[in-house]
Amino acid sequence: MDIKCFIHGEEYRLADTYSITQQGGAVSSSSIDIKVESGQDVPRSLMDVTLYFDTTPFFWGIIQSAETMEFSTAYEPIRYRLDILSGETIFNNRLVSDSFTGKYTHEIIEYLFDNYISAEGITLGAISETEQLYENYNISFQRLYDVLFELAEDVNASFYVSGDKKFYFLTRGSMPQMTVPTHITRLKLSEENGEMRTVQYVTGATEETSTKTESCYWAAEQAVFPTGYQIKSVTGATINGSLVGVGKIGVNEDDPDFTFLFTIGDKQLTLNSAATTKPTTGDLVVVVYNGYYEIVVNATNDVLKSEIHALNGTSGIIENVLTDETIDNLDDAEAKVANLLTAYGERDQTVTCACTDISSTGLYTVWDINKPSLNIVGQYVITERTITNFGAGKVWIDLVLKNKVYFARYGTVLIDAEKSKGADVKVYKSSNIGDSLTANETWSIIELGNIYYPTDGTDLSDPELDGFYPSV
Repeated sequence: MDIKCFIHGEEYRLADTYSITQQGGAVSSSSIDIKVESGQDVPRSLMDVTLYFDTTPFFWGIIQSAETMEFSTAYEPIRYRLDILSGETIFNNRLVSDSFTGKYTHEIIEYLFDNYISAEGITLGAISETEQLYENYNISFQRLYDVLFELAEDVNASFYVSGDKKFYFLTRGSMPQMTVPTHITRLKLSEENGEMRTVQYVTGATEETSTKTESCYWAAEQAVFPTGYQIKSVTGATINGSLVGVGKIGVNEDDPDFTFLFTIGDKQLTLNSAATTKPTTGDLVVVVYNGYYEIVVNATNDVLKSEIHALNGTSGIIENVLTDETIDNLDDAEAKVANLLTAYGERDQTVTCACTDISSTGLYTVWDINKPSLNIVGQYVITERTITNFGAGKVWIDLVLKNKVYFARYGTVLIDAEKSKGADVKVYKSSNIGDSLTANETWSIIELGNIYYPTDGTDLSDPELDGFYPSV
């Protein structure tokens, strides 16, 4: 097996011993020894390294550290020990701040490649088309690697940089399938429940309301106008049908043209003490605004729950919660729940083995293994490869294969919902996989004193409010 090493385009001679590791879903670290010939530049950290099998590149990375071996005489060849991180480490160098509306996962990945990854000298290999649609996906100064990992997790995909410096973002169905080598040894299976779950919650998400019209008759000594939801934006306000100004706290306190002030996230408008126009006792005050409310979404995998119940007699419930305040609509929260429940809906199976065939052992290659006597039956993805040379031309390739999250979805997310909205009520939505579709919507009008809050998305039926839509 002829492996060659090129450091920033120049070939260096590999020593007799080396260990080259590639890992899926993580930045991998490898250690090699090289010989520096007369006239060659001394390797330094941050230089790039490409490893070839004959003429085919199979690894590209960045030198993390370089050090010489100990030597005592001038006749000893100069060797360097290089610790190399795989090319994905580049993604930890970049921060992403962007917002996407109505985009599929693959469209966001394409944008990230065009605006971040391509600038690193990495060309495009392939991006799998996906069905995950985000109403809103917001990123604020987050590492590019973490963004890619999150997007990959949502669609059961993986990303990597190949040996020829190409970027790949592949779903399970797009990963290449290879024939299992004839001669493999040390084949073994280990199985554990891992992070398997049957109930998944998502909290911290918010949903924007429809336009709300709320009113009250101003009371003596009243200083605030309470709202049914946390305020996102205010369209306008009137006193007895006449428009008045609405400004922001911290900006417009001293401006007499603004009668009411608000802060995004508050559940009230505050009367501006400096305002020229103010409501008096008995005046009808109307405010039109858009708010938002917190939501909690949960989904249950009934099939898996029943399977666990049959195995051990317990309820079969394994619960997990994710808090994600970047989600700002119900559809994206539901999609997140469904994807997590699917991704962690089966046991973790890990297959280990060894062989000498490098051509059939590329990272993210799929093997179809049929060894019922070892309980190894199904498709497994190569997620780790270590190429080790023990000297004298003896090279072994140690492999780790996993079912991991690389499997076809076996169920459909169906909705069994009951929702209620109120001034201090979180919206709760639950879903069940493997259950029949039922949906119940419960709406109400909440009365607090003489203030009425319509919660069904319609305007108040009070004739005095009909047709009132203050201009901006």
